[in-house]
Amino acid sequence: MVKVFKPTKIKQKATKESYGLGKVTTAPKRMLVLDDRLPSKQYIKGRIDAHIDDTAYGAGWDGVTDKAPSVNAVYDKINSLGTISDIWGQEDATSSSTDVRFKRTGNFGIGNGTSLAFDDITEKLYVDGNIKTTGHLKTLGDVHLLHDGAVVDWGVDGDVRLEHIHNTGLKIDGDKKWIFNDENTYIHGPDTDELTISSGNQNIQLKEDEIELNPNNGTVDINGSVDISSNLTVGGNLTVTGTATSIETTNTVLNDNIFILNNDATGSASVDAGIEVERGDDANTRLVWDESADKWSIQPTIAAETYYPIINTGDTGTVTNTMLAGSIANNKLTNDSVTVGSTEIDLGASSTTLAGLTAVTIAGTAGGGGTGTTALNITGGNSSATNPAVSITGHLTASTKSFNIPHPIYDDKRLVYGVLEGPEFGAYNRGTVELDVIPDRIAIDLPDYWWKLVGDDYTITLTPYGPYNVWIDEKLEDGFFVCTSASDHVKFDWMVTGGRKDAIIPEVEPQAP
Repeated sequence: MVKVFKPTKIKQKATKESYGLGKVTTAPKRMLVLDDRLPSKQYIKGRIDAHIDDTAYGAGWDGVTDKAPSVNAVYDKINSLGTISDIWGQEDATSSSTDVRFKRTGNFGIGNGTSLAFDDITEKLYVDGNIKTTGHLKTLGDVHLLHDGAVVDWGVDGDVRLEHIHNTGLKIDGDKKWIFNDENTYIHGPDTDELTISSGNQNIQLKEDEIELNPNNGTVDINGSVDISSNLTVGGNLTVTGTATSIETTNTVLNDNIFILNNDATGSASVDAGIEVERGDDANTRLVWDESADKWSIQPTIAAETYYPIINTGDTGTVTNTMLAGSIANNKLTNDSVTVGSTEIDLGASSTTLAGLTAVTIAGTAGGGGTGTTALNITGGNSSATNPAVSITGHLTASTKSFNIPHPIYDDKRLVYGVLEGPEFGAYNRGTVELDVIPDRIAIDLPDYWWKLVGDDYTITLTPYGPYNVWIDEKLEDGFFVCTSASDHVKFDWMVTGGRKDAIIPEVEPQAP
């Protein structure tokens, strides 16, 4: 039922200005009439209560409803944050029960609530424990592992480990590799004394006692200089393509049987080749294959451009002086021999004996008036028996024997004497005696070797200077005594000749051959 109130008479009041709203006319007082055409206070309250819910929030904040939370619901949610510590946390510096803590500064800490203090959370994220992610970890800054001996494990089962060695470096664990591009390009250290750098089928192996370069039939190309201070062993071929090769060694040993020069030569041979010896301030010398002569030659002085051919077993003809670089010393022919005709003559370093030589004929040319050529010249020796110019053991056969010397007076003449010959090998001695006081006997002493060389088998000749006589009184092995008829002065020459006891008297008249 709607109650109707009777209207009352309202007196009109004057209009007035009100806060820029224009003129306001005060209506006369009337009774409030309520009907269902206008929203009532009760209606509005009921509608508001229907969209405010006192129900507590769930675990999340993302629920979307058509009802707003009440003050009580919001309060309960905020209050729950301090009691559910294993899910969330609150900014409470005095609490030690929460494992997750955050600040209005943006720093976030996760860790054991009993050990994680707010003062420890100095970074945007501080984790006191392990971090596990199933996605990617991305950063625009640096990554610092602030622990000596820190490790990083890789793989689901952590099969690869990278370990920090304090003040040293990083170590990859076990028999693992540093791989580049693909699994065939890597750095690998399987043992403590071995490291392999591999690229495809080529590798470098650093071992305890050697370094191996394995290019797999490829080429090791070194564009700069190589300084090797120890031994170098080349197991294959060595090819040098430069314009000069310098080997500064004391001894160079080549195990090859053949040493090839001019290996790249083509066509007909036209260039000499050989070995040259550097001799410092002195002229260099060479051993050369002379293409023009088609012989091996010696070039003692390069500047002189004189070649001395080396005599080969196949050479024929005369050996001339130009074919010899110099004289051949006796010791250069040690343990060797020379063949004259069919007779082999041994040549020794310490002996001048031509062993095995049965007959040698050396013929010069005869001529009159001082012409002709000398058949044999022997130079050397002196008066010493230790250094004779000619030493003969046996008989010397000659039709005539003479000596030929420069003339003592005339420069354009020579003096030629024949040799006194006899049926024995004789020796002589001579002298002169002159005395003013004449003894009963005059003693003549022979050399102390005379008795051994000749003995007393000798002949004495005396020649006086004056009209008096001299005669032999007694003959001994080492001398003899002379007497004279002179009274106050005597002078005479004496001479003794005898056969040598150390020589066998030859057959004087042997049968002719």
